[in-house]
Amino acid sequence: MKPILIYSPSITERLRYILDFFWKIDYQLADSLEDFKNHIGAKISYSTEKACEDSYWIFPNKLLTESALQQQAIQVSHWNELPIFFSENGDLPFDIFAASFYLVSRYEEYLPHEQDQYGRYAASNALAFREKFLQLPLVDLWFQQLENILEEKFSDYARVKTRFQYKPTFDIDMPFAFLHRGFYVQASVFLKNILGGKKEKLKEQIKTIQGKQSDAFDIFDFLNVQMHQYKFNPIFFFPVAKTHGKYDKNPPQSNTAFQQLIKKQSELFDIGVHPSWQCGDSKNILVQEKDFLEKTSGEKITKSRQHYIRMTLPKTYQNLIELDIEEDYSMGYGSIDGFRASTSKPFYWFDLSTNKKTALQIHPFCWMDATAYHHTKDAPEKALEKLQYYLQTIQKIDGQMITVMHNNYLSELPEYVQYRNMISSFWKKCFSPTDNGNTI
Repeated sequence: MKPILIYSPSITERLRYILDFFWKIDYQLADSLEDFKNHIGAKISYSTEKACEDSYWIFPNKLLTESALQQQAIQVSHWNELPIFFSENGDLPFDIFAASFYLVSRYEEYLPHEQDQYGRYAASNALAFREKFLQLPLVDLWFQQLENILEEKFSDYARVKTRFQYKPTFDIDMPFAFLHRGFYVQASVFLKNILGGKKEKLKEQIKTIQGKQSDAFDIFDFLNVQMHQYKFNPIFFFPVAKTHGKYDKNPPQSNTAFQQLIKKQSELFDIGVHPSWQCGDSKNILVQEKDFLEKTSGEKITKSRQHYIRMTLPKTYQNLIELDIEEDYSMGYGSIDGFRASTSKPFYWFDLSTNKKTALQIHPFCWMDATAYHHTKDAPEKALEKLQYYLQTIQKIDGQMITVMHNNYLSELPEYVQYRNMISSFWKKCFSPTDNGNTI
């Protein structure tokens, strides 16, 4: 099968990027009208006039020929029961390339916007939230429809092949509930439990410190057994802030038990850095945290996810690239589940401030336990329903389903045990221990 040929009189970095996103290397791009007309096989006219009758015509929006950032006029309509925008003349009623680029590049996050209480891009700003398609991997669904059309029109069109993958990821914000957290933190928790009249918590803390029971958040043996049983390829993200703070609650870097945990998990699975809240204000702190994690684990750290999903484009990703981070797993919202970039599939970040594709690979997540527990306040039954919806939806498009979980929400403490049981049920019901389709 020959690669599909796409004609455009204006070939830009933005156009190349979105074509790479869809077809990777299985396409050719032409600006010669004569060569395009003489081509026999699958071909797309991406031009203001249909280049030849035996091609499929997509009328271009101006977005991909621009270089500046500016507000875009967007009106949402529907096609094949899917929301669309950048409606144009052509065989396809909208510019799928420009619309997909707008969503995947996170164009709107570079424009003036409101921030939430944590200083993050607020989900309520997003077009996907306002137009109620945040829970759809819309770009993937658009491309699936386009491939259906191309396959029907051209007998030699070869669909892009991917395979469904489920990847659980874990943020280890507080590896221990009571142990190994430093004297002053221990004392502070002790006083809060006394002053707050939390007798059961106080008993739990005392018994744990006395060695009469294991630490409630130390559930790593349970997780490791589960990961091996279902043949998952998880990633464990460790925050290693040097200084304790309101949002940074990991044990001291000097704590031996903490270091041993990092080393143990790195020998079993992939690990990544979970840049602390403090890193949002200082790249030098991130350098120190990454160095500490590499020395402790004995591994080169190339993966990251921002603590509290605290990120600002383009600065956060530019900093990660300078530190030789190759993959980031922060593309999602902390306040609501769904697809922040309207895709479930990994993609390379396009830096709109330079109009260049980068080598930083972005892995979007669609669901987080802390979001379900604290923000959307989903009962375990509702959370399970959402997980099953995302699983079924992403399987249909052969995408990548990434979930974010925390060890404390998987503990057996009374307030969390139902969530632990729900997650265990999800894994048991939905994944075979022998084959979960772990490549894409």
